Amino acid sequence: MTTIRRTRSDIINSLPYGMTYQLGRILETRIGQNNATTKSELIELLSQHGFQVKDERSIRASVHELRQAGAPILSSSGTAGYWWAANSGEIETFLNAELRPRATDLFKTLRALEKASSREFGLRTAVQSLLMDVPIDNSRY
Repeated sequence: MTTIRRTRSDIINSLPYGMTYQLGRILETRIGQNNATTKSELIELLSQHGFQVKDERSIRASVHELRQAGAPILSSSGTAGYWWAANSGEIETFLNAELRPRATDLFKTLRALEKASSREFGLRTAVQSLLMDVPIDNSRY
């Protein structure tokens, strides 16, 4: 099986032109956590390219779109800013410190609400049927 490696430009060019595209262009030059760019810096840089960013939520939404497109854009609650991953170690650190704990918490909430639905209303939803008996292993996080 042949693996095709997508470059930073390939990922960004797959997006339609707009704020997310431009944010990708900015972040592709910020490689590694030491080169992280704060949200306020990103807002200023985007405004220089003609994008009026009303609040930080739009930055987070664009970062989400970039990640969904395959861009390894990282952030840390311990440090300000966003950056393009320099290596797989940065990605693994981000996944373990930031993303996996959030996903685990969301999954626990989903299971609790599904159980509440069954208990309160006697209903078993399709999601509940799939997820009720899936164990959550928190030992890794």
